[in-house]
Amino acid sequence: GIAGDIYILLHVKEKAGVQRNGLDLYSDISINYTEAILGTVVK
Repeated sequence: GIAGDIYILLHVKEKAGVQRNGLDLYSDISINYTEAILGTVVK
């Protein structure tokens, strides 16, 4: 077939504790000093 364009529109539900700024998502998460210096991964 012929190459063309595809457009996809997504609607994302808001989630408590997550703020959106343009394409970026932000969330405040509390970790202690030891976790911060050891590079803890928070999911």
